[in-house]
Amino acid sequence: MKNAKKPRPIRVVTVTRKRDLPPESGRMPCADVTAHTIFVTRKTPKSVVEHERYHILKRHPRKPRDPVEYVRQEFEAMLYSYKKTGHPRHILHRLYGLTNEINHGLYRYGWRDTYRIISAAMSKLDVPRGWLEDKKKWHGKMAKLGWKD
Repeated sequence: MKNAKKPRPIRVVTVTRKRDLPPESGRMPCADVTAHTIFVTRKTPKSVVEHERYHILKRHPRKPRDPVEYVRQEFEAMLYSYKKTGHPRHILHRLYGLTNEINHGLYRYGWRDTYRIISAAMSKLDVPRGWLEDKKKWHGKMAKLGWKD
């Protein structure tokens, strides 16, 4: 395999001002899949950089049309980051973020559908114990709000 192509290296660019970001990126940190670049601030943790690196390696689109695919990609990227750095140990804040993204963001799905999508995505992966504890807390909070499976 003489002519095998080497993968392009992924650059990590530290940005000090928001206006230095590419126009299509919404917030920090972000990954530009086509340019193989991750834009970060000085205080961005390594786990977040690894999360974005996974999105670049797998060539994930910015926002998939299917919310099931979006949640699966996010959990896989978090799991990759966890295996590389040991973080995030707890993902309760991320579960709330995914819930809001599916309900009020691009997808506008109902509460029950959102719960089923996130639960199904987590059950398909071998997640750490701390994540399962956070899923129980999240489930309890959703039950208090009137979400039923």
